[in-house]
Amino acid sequence: IIQSEDRLEEMISLINNRYVEPIDEEELYQNGINGILKTLDPHSYYINSGDVAETNESLSGNYKGLGIEFNIYNDTLTVISMVKGGPAEASHLAIGDQIIELEGENIAGLGLTNDLIKSKLKNIPTDTIRLSVKRSTENGLIDLQLHRSSVPFYSLDAHYMIASDIGYIRINRFSATTFDEFHAALLQLKSDGM
Repeated sequence: IIQSEDRLEEMISLINNRYVEPIDEEELYQNGINGILKTLDPHSYYINSGDVAETNESLSGNYKGLGIEFNIYNDTLTVISMVKGGPAEASHLAIGDQIIELEGENIAGLGLTNDLIKSKLKNIPTDTIRLSVKRSTENGLIDLQLHRSSVPFYSLDAHYMIASDIGYIRINRFSATTFDEFHAALLQLKSDGM
């Protein structure tokens, strides 16, 4: 008989001892915890110990990086936006640029994933990152250097007046700076007649 407070522990122990193939016990725990949390609401989720620093970084309101947002199209890293006030914005990088080389190594066409790119960027020991990009308006590759530095993580996408007495504020994420950003936008809109 399994005691109610030991159900997950007992179940994983049974699977570990009697399942026909070897299992990854830690993965079972994480999947079990995530399965339980999924039944609560869409905002509850488990953060494993390896991802805590990265999660806290995104909640702090800034992080050390390049300030590039990208998508992977046809196995090529493509710049889709740059964080306002970040290092990428200050460089000659442009939206639509395709990043072909990172630190002299070809990264295009290699079955890229977000995790692979993050790992490659984290493993560069210096704060100066060398990129070679393909731009649709240029022939050949353009060599650039970006310098990792503090990148602000803004919570507000926009704030403006939509009528003479109605203001609009859009929050795109929550972080440690959300309240201050919202308050500053609210004061600005009030001074504009909201």
